[in-house]
Amino acid sequence: MGRPRTRDFDLPPRMQRRGNSYYYTAQKRWIPLGKDLAKAKRLWADMECLGIGSTVRELVWAYFDAKVRGGKPSTVKQYKSFANVIEREWGTLAVDRLTRVMIVQYRDRPGVSKGSANGIISYLRVAYRWAMERDDALTNPAEDVAFNDMPVRERYLDDDHFRLIWANGPRWMRTAMDIAYLTGMRPGDVLRLRWDMIGDRLGTKAEKTGVRQTFGLSQAMMGVLEDAKKRPILGLYVVANEKGRRISLKRWQETFKEVCEQIGIEDATPRDIRAKAGTDAEAEGEDYQALLGHTSKAMSDRYLKKKRTVIAPTLKHLIR
Repeated sequence: MGRPRTRDFDLPPRMQRRGNSYYYTAQKRWIPLGKDLAKAKRLWADMECLGIGSTVRELVWAYFDAKVRGGKPSTVKQYKSFANVIEREWGTLAVDRLTRVMIVQYRDRPGVSKGSANGIISYLRVAYRWAMERDDALTNPAEDVAFNDMPVRERYLDDDHFRLIWANGPRWMRTAMDIAYLTGMRPGDVLRLRWDMIGDRLGTKAEKTGVRQTFGLSQAMMGVLEDAKKRPILGLYVVANEKGRRISLKRWQETFKEVCEQIGIEDATPRDIRAKAGTDAEAEGEDYQALLGHTSKAMSDRYLKKKRTVIAPTLKHLIR
């Protein structure tokens, strides 16, 4: 309980006057409200309603309800796990008591995976930005916290391994692999491809980034689509089983893994096909950035698995 007033009895709780200026006081902080008493009282009312003294737990779950809940199930699940960790680590702290050092100490704690720590930092960063826009927080403790460097996957699925997996997979997986390679689309986007998205061209919208792409129908693509149409029941989706039912991403991943284990191919996933497509397109002089649908060339370059050889000159003279 705060110390009783000895003056300024006309002011509401947690408002103080210092000289000609007014301040809102909470958690041992003095927040300027200006010199105009009427405006200061309106700001005071806003801060009382917004709950400047709220906890980290309340902040992260308020952000979750406002911005995350109702999104893609995979995103909701992931962000919910981040929010649970944040609540466990710092939930009872007042919003502005969480510091950069605390977050760095968590990031560097033995046993905390680099990917998980990056997710926590990212969640805190966007949640605090949102809170600051609403005047629910004064600073963003995660804004300048560096992410862990993550190793780039170097696996390149060569042609022989691709052919072996393709030959030993079910018909629907062959279709999925062919489309993934020809377009460079992400596995989930390949499985969401419907027949009504194909006319004289193939049009898609990446679920992850929202980027729209239009692919021309090459002879190779036409051949894949014609073969897919030969199944007994066509259904709505291009990649489907013999009964026309859509294939889930989990099923593709599990089937791909089973096939690889049977034929002795290690460390390969459906996602490697996208990297192979980008790598092969670059080697053939094609626009691999357009193929992969990235807004920056730097992002596309991360997908290339065969590093370029730099052709360097030699100096033209010797030192004698």
